Amino acid sequence: AEISLYPNPTTSKFLVEGIADMTGTNYYLLDQIGNMILSGSIDSENMEIDLSHFAEGVYWLKFENSMLPVQKIIKQ
Repeated sequence: AEISLYPNPTTSKFLVEGIADMTGTNYYLLDQIGNMILSGSIDSENMEIDLSHFAEGVYWLKFENSMLPVQKIIKQ
């Protein structure tokens, strides 16, 4: 599965697409040093994540029990 995150970079929210076959999978948003700052479960084929209350910087989106690479998102 090919996952896309956009807009990337973002100033607040971003959309995760390409996760239709991953319903029920947990996801984790990590900050630059690897601390988990947000987590949840995928419940649809597209998912919106809101970074508006987090600082500018690089974040990592990781999926539980998945062969998918960790996804990089930049907040400006």
